[in-house]
Amino acid sequence: MGKAASASWTGASSGVRPYLVTRGRTAPIQDYGLQMDSLLMTQSAPGVLGPEDEALLGLCAGTCRSIAELAARMGQPIQVVKILAASLVGTGALKVIGHRPEPGGDIQTLEDLLVGLRNL
Repeated sequence: MGKAASASWTGASSGVRPYLVTRGRTAPIQDYGLQMDSLLMTQSAPGVLGPEDEALLGLCAGTCRSIAELAARMGQPIQVVKILAASLVGTGALKVIGHRPEPGGDIQTLEDLLVGLRNL
């Protein structure tokens, strides 16, 4: 699903407020320990879903994606995606795989990153 398709349900171009996307929720009912770097993957497809839920499941189908990446692809704040994802985890449609690993131990990767940033 491309950015254009996800923008159609989010209302990004029409000015739909995030609380409308979350159906008025400002926090997940149960957050399942979800954080920005939590990796999610589609597990099953429940019955009737809203367009925002379908878009989220589509983005996670066949691959792991972090909440931060989903928020960027959907053009929504991270908190909105956390609320939507928590609901889908609760229904069993999404599975939390884990968290994106920290790059802490690989010095060469960090040095390469620093060189790349300096070259910008």
